[in-house]
Amino acid sequence: MSIIQKFNSSATYNGADCGSYFWSQSLTDLEIVLPVPASVVSSKHVQVLVQIDSINVLINVNNTWKPLLSGKLTHTVDDNSSIWTLDPSKLVQVSIEKSQQAWWSALLISEKPIKLGNIDRSVKLEDLPLDTQTIVHNMTTQQYLKLQQSSPLSLSSSSSSSSSSSSSSSS
Repeated sequence: MSIIQKFNSSATYNGADCGSYFWSQSLTDLEIVLPVPASVVSSKHVQVLVQIDSINVLINVNNTWKPLLSGKLTHTVDDNSSIWTLDPSKLVQVSIEKSQQAWWSALLISEKPIKLGNIDRSVKLEDLPLDTQTIVHNMTTQQYLKLQQSSPLSLSSSSSSSSSSSSSSSS
């Protein structure tokens, strides 16, 4: 299985396969996967520059810097909250925090947009703001307590019926 096939499904979750790279997104973050040649074995062979509205990923092949990805982003990002990793001879992965919670229809303005109606809009509880997490927790607890109160069998009624049946058998 090639590196492209391996990363195609997870690397395009709510994003796209753009030929030379893949991107995916959650409501708050972006992930970009860029396959690299076998000669890219060290972080010294990679330069990643994420700015508030653009990205540039370069690799050094035979002492020449070549762009893997370069362009203007469709929305802004938190340029201080990006990290990248190199899986030597395989890929560069760039993780970026969006500056605002939103679903992006494209990573770069030069890309063909994806259909936002087709993406999975579910959000992890930990990705929600703290006050919203508290509201969800309180609602869940209230629902649980309500279900416990309306349950036809309670622990006290089942224990009293077992003691009354044992007393009637001893007579």
